[in-house]
Amino acid sequence: MIEQFDLQDVVEKELIETMTAARWRLRRLDQIETNLLSTELVRRAEDIDAEFTGLAPGDRLAWVFQKLADRQDGGTGLVPWRLQRARRRNE
Repeated sequence: MIEQFDLQDVVEKELIETMTAARWRLRRLDQIETNLLSTELVRRAEDIDAEFTGLAPGDRLAWVFQKLADRQDGGTGLVPWRLQRARRRNE
């Protein structure tokens, strides 16, 4: 990323490095969230099938997302960061 900019001083270089690190962390959080939801979809498949018939994949994901949101720790010690943000907005 540094090569894309005409950096003028150390401050600009540090800003680019900070932005790069932040972007990497956001990507990592997205991957963790995706894996958490995928795992819960597999783990909760029987529960979903017992409650609904013929639920579309997006609806199954929404069901899992809601179950994680309803539980403070999601059963894993983690709550997807988007759930935390959504919960704070609604308080």
